[in-house]
Amino acid sequence: MKESLIVYVEGIPASGKTTTLNRLAKEFPDRIAVIPEYVNSEEMNNDQGWFMKNDEMKLQKARESGKEITFVDRGHLSTVIYSLAEVKIRDTKNVSNVFDWYFETILPNKQLPDYYVLLLTDPTLSLQRRAHLLTPDNMWDYPEALTLANRTYLEYMNAYEASIPRLTIVTQPLTLDQLAQKFITQFKL
Repeated sequence: MKESLIVYVEGIPASGKTTTLNRLAKEFPDRIAVIPEYVNSEEMNNDQGWFMKNDEMKLQKARESGKEITFVDRGHLSTVIYSLAEVKIRDTKNVSNVFDWYFETILPNKQLPDYYVLLLTDPTLSLQRRAHLLTPDNMWDYPEALTLANRTYLEYMNAYEASIPRLTIVTQPLTLDQLAQKFITQFKL
């Protein structure tokens, strides 16, 4: 089995990650695989342990895909940043296990992608696109969490994963077609 180029696609909700990846999977089924945001078959819950296991399972599936390029819809950084937002904004949850996992398991064991695509989207636009789905339990539904996430994705990528190449795309005012074209051009699809 050939090794796949593993690309993690990160960004706040409604930035175009899933829509773009699904489109690319349909257009290039022989060349790419897409690992969805959720692969853990255990009942989903709000426990960060579930998300950490899910992230590790996604990387394993990406390594086994056999395709030329495997795109992963969100990776470990989304779990870390969501947890950071819970601490900084709600100050209600002890999530030290997530940071321990990142610094003691993910980084030292090189459970990392080969490449990142970071989609930066205005938090107001993210909330507008998802207005009918918002709940007070979801940190991604707080404007300050989305702002923190945009900033922290860049900070963590630069500070802890700087050796991993990255394409950063500001999604406004791109259409979904233009966003998909950026992927096609960057990865020579």
